[in-house]
Amino acid sequence: MINVKTVIKKVLFTLLIPTIVITTYSSSKAQEYRQLTFADFKGSPSIGSTFTALITWRVNYTYKFIRPSNKLEFSVGVFFYPYESYFRIEGRSKKYLNKILNHEQMHFAIAEMMNRDVKRSFNDFKYSKNHKAEIDSIFSSKLLKYQQMNQKYDHETNHGIDDAAQKIWDIFITNSLK
Repeated sequence: MINVKTVIKKVLFTLLIPTIVITTYSSSKAQEYRQLTFADFKGSPSIGSTFTALITWRVNYTYKFIRPSNKLEFSVGVFFYPYESYFRIEGRSKKYLNKILNHEQMHFAIAEMMNRDVKRSFNDFKYSKNHKAEIDSIFSSKLLKYQQMNQKYDHETNHGIDDAAQKIWDIFITNSLK
């Protein structure tokens, strides 16, 4: 009989454009990675927000330490939070709105890139007895990497306004997910 000791760690990542925040939320209303539509953005902008759109997503992970084999089993997922994400549609052209929707989709795609990278890194690492610190370190380094990527993405594309830069990022992100 296998004695299973469960160690659960949830790290939730939230991307709030233009800042990045780590928070803890229930994923009961979250949705996994997929193509987004305007109808998915069900939240309201905060007072003073000047952005046309905002997407909130988090990468969660849990793990179990299984005895006597001393193996780690991971579960990692990326989730979109519709009630914490918004889109201001009124008074904007369809062309502009589609451009911004694509920009927000690419933020979500970056989250999926992080999700896959974390899974791969967790599964490929050779853990010692100090696995908790090693797992935390792996996740922290990936979190920093993708926070920086999101900031660079917004800066270079001017939050989706620069069409040429957006196209370059679209190709990079799409190819990274293949």
